[in-house]
Amino acid sequence: MKGIILMEKRHTVFYLVLIIIFGIAVRFYYFPSDIPIASDGFYSFVYASKIMFDGELPNGYTTNNTGWAYLLSAIFSITDRTDPFQLMAIQRVSAIIISSLTVVPVYFLLKKFVSIKLALFGCLIFTLEPRLLLISLEGIDYTLFVFIFVTAIALFLKRTNISFIVSFVCIALASLVRYECI
Repeated sequence: MKGIILMEKRHTVFYLVLIIIFGIAVRFYYFPSDIPIASDGFYSFVYASKIMFDGELPNGYTTNNTGWAYLLSAIFSITDRTDPFQLMAIQRVSAIIISSLTVVPVYFLLKKFVSIKLALFGCLIFTLEPRLLLISLEGIDYTLFVFIFVTAIALFLKRTNISFIVSFVCIALASLVRYECI
């Protein structure tokens, strides 16, 4: 009996990894490598670039919804690039990876309410959802917000003392990314 449960967990992890790889592949198929970011992601790009180049928080900018820009500035400082198009591509790749990894908390959330097979199917539908796919290609902060918020809900429904605390920490982090989380 214990071996069967272990085998089912291995199959579930295998299918989740396949769904994540499929989500990344679909997003990279539509990846706009030659188009600069011009939508809402441009503000995050400029703010993150200012943090990276100045080494401090910039003055004269509004400070709401800056959590994504803080994460981007950390990623930009690791990459050591100065070309704006490469930094925009890094921003988009970061959004694509976070968007694809959102499948993991979605699975645990869905598993609370439906069977494992339906939870995996729900993860596949979530991966292929067109608006989330386009948002991740634009490199805006909604991908990180959705990841943190879904993680907070899944941890809250786990109902242990530590998961309650971590879920509220996730809500605090999500409110840095999008103030509507409050």
